[in-house]
Amino acid sequence: MATRPTTPRIKFEEEATKLREQTTKRRLDMIRNKSVMTLDAPLRKFCMKVAEGMTPSDAAVFCGFEDPGKTAQRLMMRPTVKKALNVMIERTMKMSEITRDDVLDGFKDAIAIARTQSEPMTMIAGWREVGKMLGMYEAKLKIEITGGAGELERQLANMSDAELLRMVHARSSLLPPIEGEVVEDGEFTEEEPKDE
Repeated sequence: MATRPTTPRIKFEEEATKLREQTTKRRLDMIRNKSVMTLDAPLRKFCMKVAEGMTPSDAAVFCGFEDPGKTAQRLMMRPTVKKALNVMIERTMKMSEITRDDVLDGFKDAIAIARTQSEPMTMIAGWREVGKMLGMYEAKLKIEITGGAGELERQLANMSDAELLRMVHARSSLLPPIEGEVVEDGEFTEEEPKDE
């Protein structure tokens, strides 16, 4: 098959397209970098530690925030912190040149080695990690109680299952919204469609 000769016009258009793509990429990088630079120094430090793999609570302790557990939880909900974290994690991945596929391939290699050595528990652990990485497990909700735990425990003990369920759904972005009605004995019933 004969190749099409490259004319000066075609070559110019190809170069112009490459230049536009590079300019767009540079602009996006500048916008992403602004999301990091708008943070004050303690928040930037907090985000760097989380991006490096530290838990948010540990990063808050490292940065010297008061009440690290609550502060970390509050900070992780801020859109500016989320954007900055995404930028920093993306940068870290680029610098390390390790992709998600590389990590998955590493797990698969380890599983294959465990298979040849007849180590089923190691194989299961490897597949568990792959499943976590791919988001195949249900999200876990961790509740941390600090301060007046006795009073909070008493209040929660006095609530019905339906009230507890409503409270968890109202405060969790991980759970889907409740459709239907929760009756006081804890059973869930579907709402009847209303005729219009």
